[in-house]
Amino acid sequence: MKYTIKAGNKSGFTLKRFFPFRWSQFKRRRLEWEISIDTIYDPRGDNDLRYDWSKLLGVNLTAFKPSNVNSIMNAFRSTGEVYEQTLFRNSNGKQLYDNNILTLVRVGEKNKCSLEYIGKDKYRFMLNGKEFIFEEKNRSWLCRLIFPWHGGKDDDGNWLGGHAPEDIHFTINYRWVKK
Repeated sequence: MKYTIKAGNKSGFTLKRFFPFRWSQFKRRRLEWEISIDTIYDPRGDNDLRYDWSKLLGVNLTAFKPSNVNSIMNAFRSTGEVYEQTLFRNSNGKQLYDNNILTLVRVGEKNKCSLEYIGKDKYRFMLNGKEFIFEEKNRSWLCRLIFPWHGGKDDDGNWLGGHAPEDIHFTINYRWVKK
């Protein structure tokens, strides 16, 4: 699936892309995805763009709350030449990310990721062969997928982050795999 965040927008989200699913479905399946970022932009000179994490794909564990409350995502930020990527989580509104699984990805290069619930409030996140296991207790009976979202300076005062400096194009393939 092709996906674009247009310049000046936060995402390409529409209600057609809401993709809710029951928590019970997530307990029995692993979410796998391949994603590539097909354009690059130069964030130099703008520290909010350079150091803030934008989101690629993930799961909002509380479907009707904003994704910055309880979620698990693959995040990215541009260096102007490559993209840095990591696991990014929000737990009760607190941002948690681990630079230890940071990976560098070139424009158009596919990333292989997966996310699964492994029991007792524990999850396994895989990013290009690197594994991270963590605990998260906050969830509801209905979850939803999160598609690419651009962060940066909160320049409109709505606490949802910034806007893409130019059109950013993605290729996304995801599937649910029975455990």
